[in-house]
Amino acid sequence: MSEAFRNPLTGERLWIERSALRQGGAFVGRLALPPGAHGGPARLHPDATERFEVLAGTLEVTVAGATQRLAAGQVLQIPPGTPHCFAYANANPRGAWVRLRVTMDPGAGLERFLRGWYGLAAEGGLRPDGTPRSLLALGTLLDWGGSVLAAAPARPQATARHALARLAAWSGIAGDLARHLPTGAPA
Repeated sequence: MSEAFRNPLTGERLWIERSALRQGGAFVGRLALPPGAHGGPARLHPDATERFEVLAGTLEVTVAGATQRLAAGQVLQIPPGTPHCFAYANANPRGAWVRLRVTMDPGAGLERFLRGWYGLAAEGGLRPDGTPRSLLALGTLLDWGGSVLAAAPARPQATARHALARLAAWSGIAGDLARHLPTGAPA
């Protein structure tokens, strides 16, 4: 049985098929992306492998600066430390959604990030562009996720993320976000 989440701002949907927070190891989730959706800015995961399996539609993926389109049935594995981003491909029939399975191993960080982000979305805590209204919430989610934005040096990002996460813990914002995690899961 999978858990389902919906972002009311964008319409995106997530079903968690395998919880890394509950079971350890890899996170596996299915995403449904409406027309125009994107997976955020280019980033890298220093210690995790990410895998995209397109189930329906066409997904545009940029890996290390090279863009490619993945159609239903195609799989792409992204090694640790490789910059990447993904988006809905305009090649899809008008109104068609893209469906994909995402696997991250290890996956606890991504799962924490996604649960917090979808939780904020459900509560109206995101701006129209999809970023959290609270800088402290953003810092906490980025700290939980452990990803690094590809456009900026990693060390200053880590310093800023950790500082914002500490302020969020002190102010209670991190505790508010932690309620979106499974009972007993580490924040």
